[in-house]
Amino acid sequence: MYFNDNVLQICDAQLAVWVDGQEIRSGTPARADRVEAEFLNEAGALHRAGGDLRQARACHQQALGLARQIGSAWDEAHALAGLGRCALAAGHTGQAADELRQALEIFQRIGAAEAARLSAELHALTDSRSAAHGS
Repeated sequence: MYFNDNVLQICDAQLAVWVDGQEIRSGTPARADRVEAEFLNEAGALHRAGGDLRQARACHQQALGLARQIGSAWDEAHALAGLGRCALAAGHTGQAADELRQALEIFQRIGAAEAARLSAELHALTDSRSAAHGS
């Protein structure tokens, strides 16, 4: 766990630098926002991997708001997928299925390669939910 804690601390520090704009001032504002959304999604994935679901959800939620604000469907789908994976890790399968389904619809609409992997995740989740309910 020591390694994960260090990685997350470094990630948080780097995120603070990026959010402050110190590393992305040379880009256009829209590009800077896009980089921030991507970074928030990656930070969320790292927090989820480290077991901090609260912080992971917070990162993905921030990324989702930013993606919607700048109109980035790809980042929106990644944020929704991250939120769905957090919900699944917390045992909230209904919420997970809903968020993963929203992400999948966006990935399919924009023709993203991520749609195939997410579709498989969603099918596995719905199959396991059906088995658990005896359907």
